[in-house]
Amino acid sequence: MFKLATIDYEIALKLLESASINTHFAKAVLMHKANGLVFVDDICTPTVAYIIHSYGMSLLIGNNQNKLFNAELKNYWLNNLGDKDEYLQAYPHNWDDILPEIIPSTIIDCNDNLEDAKVIKHVRVNFVFNQDKFQEIRKNYNLSIYDVREYTSLDFAKFTGSVVADKFWRDAKLFDEQAKAFASCQDGNIASIAFSACKDEHILELGIETNLNYRGHGFAKIVCLTLIDYSLEQNLVPVWACRKGNLGSYHLALSLGFEVEQELSYYQFKKI
Repeated sequence: MFKLATIDYEIALKLLESASINTHFAKAVLMHKANGLVFVDDICTPTVAYIIHSYGMSLLIGNNQNKLFNAELKNYWLNNLGDKDEYLQAYPHNWDDILPEIIPSTIIDCNDNLEDAKVIKHVRVNFVFNQDKFQEIRKNYNLSIYDVREYTSLDFAKFTGSVVADKFWRDAKLFDEQAKAFASCQDGNIASIAFSACKDEHILELGIETNLNYRGHGFAKIVCLTLIDYSLEQNLVPVWACRKGNLGSYHLALSLGFEVEQELSYYQFKKI
């Protein structure tokens, strides 16, 4: 298993081409838009890659029959996990048959007793955007009555939380050049932000975070509507994905016209 130099990340892009799951976060790392690490089985023509996004998500993609790579990956997990939680997804789906042999801890289903669990198997949901449904929902909202402002690099690291822009973009300069974000404000404070967690010439994947003091008041929906409006104006397809157990995100997606496209295994390595 070889750790790629940053300049060589793009050689792993071909592995993403045939994937039928959302791999935008991994592509962001390979295209140097987000920070991360990349490991492959071969530095010239990789057949399998392990891509780690600095946010804490990772993707294992490609050939799952390389016994040497799998053994070295197991050793890596034995010695390098623990600083923070990592959420792994794997493609193709038959990695699910092999991962119990590689992951160096018992995998516990998220619906079981999680006391002392080190690796938890969740479900990740990939949504597809239904524009007709969105337009029907959109008719019910006059966004001009809300205090929604553009969120720029001046705000880049000011808003704290789990899903925030500085965890998804390499730096503030790149964020200003390529990303888009809006903030819904209340009483002079940022109540909620929606930003492009990943963005290219075809898609805009939404990232959302709401201030704990303002949750449950609809601010996230307002700011998401604004960002989706922008996406459609730019001919970009809005994209949404989340852990199924994140009920706030899951139901917000449905309320915006997204529909469940597929569900896949999502392995949480708990920080020590």
